[in-house]
Amino acid sequence: MSDFYEGRMIPLKIADQAIISCNKEIEKLQIENDRLKAEVERLTKAGDGVFQDFMEYVEYQEPAHMRFLQCQADWNAAKEGKQP
Repeated sequence: MSDFYEGRMIPLKIADQAIISCNKEIEKLQIENDRLKAEVERLTKAGDGVFQDFMEYVEYQEPAHMRFLQCQADWNAAKEGKQP
């Protein structure tokens, strides 16, 4: 067996090292992606809690009702990744 990959003439040792390096980078990115997903979930839950507190406050503030409705629409849009 040759030390070179047919057609490209890349030494197999270099190709193997590149694959190992890519796999390590993929693993790091998967860990970071999982961390970010967990953070988004945590922040969304926190935002839902803040919004719930705001909603309870506004129930007693009749003039603020329209503001509440706008905040509700903005929060729901933000959770979907849209600009409010």
